[in-house]
Order: sequence, then structure tokens, then C-alpha cells
Amino acid sequence: MEDILYYHGDSLRKALLETNKDRRILIEGYIPEKSITMIYANDGIGKSTINLQSMLEASNGYNVFEGLLVEQPLNVLYVLGERGVEEPFERLLMMDERLHFNFDKFAITDKLQGYNLQTTNHHIPCLQIIKDISESCFSGKVDIVNFDPIYSLCGGKLKEDEDVSIL
Repeated sequence: MEDILYYHGDSLRKALLETNKDRRILIEGYIPEKSITMIYANDGIGKSTINLQSMLEASNGYNVFEGLLVEQPLNVLYVLGERGVEEPFERLLMMDERLHFNFDKFAITDKLQGYNLQTTNHHIPCLQIIKDISESCFSGKVDIVNFDPIYSLCGGKLKEDEDVSIL
């Protein structure tokens, strides 16, 4: 699309006609492909638990939160931005009792900790790690890369929506 100040009248009509209507919806009402979705709430409220559960359900092809449609099991790479794998492993064990998740559709890593995606010289190493995991686990096709929490990979400086554009 053109880089214009605003869409109105004919320019809006034209832009809507050029919009890709066939963009795949990964999780209905929640995550379309080629998008960034950010969950924000106060510390300790349960964002990581809810996020982990939704990604686990999506990797199984289960409707997320028993209501948001997932048409097929998705390949999910869950990137821990802080803390080790112990805490999410404990949560996954509890969730597995009910969900019985598909281990082949879900990968988890803590190997991006310490990187700052706002630092240009960190972009290539981070992308290489994601690519290596994607190829090793999913033959190169990851449907969702989930960063938890994203601020830790951005030097703790996510103050504006545009700060997320580095992803």
C-alpha cells in the first residue's frame, strides 16, 4: 500500500480492495498470521500462565480457552525472555494432565535471554537461534513465535506501541 497520511473516500475504498482477505487466522479473534499480539497487565496477574496455556492449546489444535477456534494444530516456539525453564515446565506438567499436549508441535527455549532486540548487532544472532530451532523442531515452519515476556528482550524499554516494531 502507498505511504499516505490518511485513508478517506476513494483512497480508503482502494486500500480496502487491495487488502489481503485471505490472511490465515491462527487463533480466531486472537492471532492472525503475520501479526504481533501483545498481552499487558500488572506483574504477577497470570499473563505467563494464560499465555502458556493458549500456546499449548493451539499446538494441540484445541480451541483456545475452549472458545477461540484453532483449525489445526500449530507449531509453537515459546521463547522465555527471563527465568529458566523450570517454572514453565512445572506449569506444563500441570496442564498436560488435562490437555495431553503434542510434544512435536511445541518447543520452548531460554537461549535468547540476555539479548536486546533493540540493539542492531543482536538481530542476526536472535534470528539465527529462532531459525535453528524452527528447522530442527518443525522443518522450518513455525506458526507462532511467542516471547514471554517481550520487554526483557527489548532492554525493558517497551513504552510505546512502536517499540514493538523491532519484531
